[in-house]
Amino acid sequence: MAQTQAGVGVLVDAPSGVAVSPRKGTGGPGPGLGVTAPSDASDLGRALGAAGLQLAADFDLRPSAPGLGAALAAGSQPVKVKVDVKGDESALLLVETQGGVFAWSYPQARVHKASPGLGAAPAAGGGPATLIFEMSAGSPAAGPAFGLTSLKGSPVWDWVVDKAIGPVRTRVLKFVVGKVEDAIVDHIEGNLMQGLTSLADDDPAKWRADGTPPTVRAGAGPRRILLMVHGTFSTTTGSFGALTTTPEGRAFLTAARTDYDAVLGFDHRTLADGADKNAEAILAAVSPLLPAGSTIDAVAYSRGGLVYRAFAETLLPAHRPDLKLGKAAFVACTNGGTHLAEPKNWEALVDLYTNIIMASSRIIGAVTGAGALSPVVTQSIETVASFVKSFAVVGVTDRRAPGLADMEPGSTLGKGLNTATAGTDALADYFAITSNFKPTFDPEKGLTKELEQMLLDKVTNRLFQTDNDLVVDTASMTTFGSRESRLKDVHVFRFGDVEDVYHTVYFATPQAAGKLQEWLTA
Repeated sequence: MAQTQAGVGVLVDAPSGVAVSPRKGTGGPGPGLGVTAPSDASDLGRALGAAGLQLAADFDLRPSAPGLGAALAAGSQPVKVKVDVKGDESALLLVETQGGVFAWSYPQARVHKASPGLGAAPAAGGGPATLIFEMSAGSPAAGPAFGLTSLKGSPVWDWVVDKAIGPVRTRVLKFVVGKVEDAIVDHIEGNLMQGLTSLADDDPAKWRADGTPPTVRAGAGPRRILLMVHGTFSTTTGSFGALTTTPEGRAFLTAARTDYDAVLGFDHRTLADGADKNAEAILAAVSPLLPAGSTIDAVAYSRGGLVYRAFAETLLPAHRPDLKLGKAAFVACTNGGTHLAEPKNWEALVDLYTNIIMASSRIIGAVTGAGALSPVVTQSIETVASFVKSFAVVGVTDRRAPGLADMEPGSTLGKGLNTATAGTDALADYFAITSNFKPTFDPEKGLTKELEQMLLDKVTNRLFQTDNDLVVDTASMTTFGSRESRLKDVHVFRFGDVEDVYHTVYFATPQAAGKLQEWLTA
């Protein structure tokens, strides 16, 4: 085993056949040799920093041949990353393959410097310590420490370690640990300002709630608004910002601004709060803007479908029966839930989201000729990274996230919405957009061969085993139960089997924008 100092307080033990190459300015060739603090000015780096993750080391693992998994198996020894932390710190690894596959890893053990030896001490407190991360062929991304006895790691991580060809970039990310019981619920989306925001501008960076009341077209009498309800790990900007990148998307927004008295989003917490709580906040925000007789149309994306339905199917009939519901377009919505929302699949969920957010930024950039869409990418990555931090300090059985629980198949909220029978005639006419990811390994579609192979091996064939868009089962998108009559088959646009329309890119496609304009504007 050779030892390399890859960053300040970061040592890497690697077997023969795997070389450690610190990136420029991030470390020296051996222990004690002028290590400097690394930096990452990319969109991804800024997003990780905004999530409270400090880059402690940045290095490449370079297997001699042919891949990391083969090299580890041949040497029968793992790569060990040792990270020194203070008593109130923890750390994560974010690895990235040459082919653009990302995966997160969590500490397997915490060795306290005062009393060496592996143990199950809590992540927070206890004085300075060294966190141990291991990469070994066929091994999970986390071990028995910290109560993670049932954590087996993400299938994406398994694939990276076992199948990746070429160098594997490894970012070591430190962060300050808060109270364990608050790690998920109270702090993940703590920087998000909840509230209404206007989509009156073509710059999606401005679609952020700031406490200022949105502009609604002046005039007496009933109003007509278009409500945009965003998805998980996201905001109005993160979910719908891609509409501004195509002529068709901009045409839809222009038409909507003409036809409606206001086009409004509502930024809300998708992890810490349940969909019913989100719906109550939307009602409180929009109700003062809408006189009796006003009409609400909507575009709901992903988890936003549940939020809109809780708002329109449950709250409005009880509190504002004087308002009218016109049309509602559901884009890749979790109407029937998604198994990725179950706690046992959270590792897979965050790895998948990280990959498809980064992949969609590359695709959108290629389509528009522009660089990465910073507001779209960074907001979503920041939320994902904040969520991942909790995995290093919270055991599987302690996990709680009301916003994800609502998306589990058979959730209380989902059952309630899909079995309700009252007030069906007063609901909006429903429309839906769906797709099924099916890789064809066409380089012109924007995904790397390595990323597609991982998705085929570990997602399509292992996690879902049914049609899906990499996050939501395709059948779930049009599951309305007792409300099924609101959705006519002619009002469903199906992309079918495609590799370039998956969960995070719908609004970057001309087809989706065109359908929204056809359905919602005059």
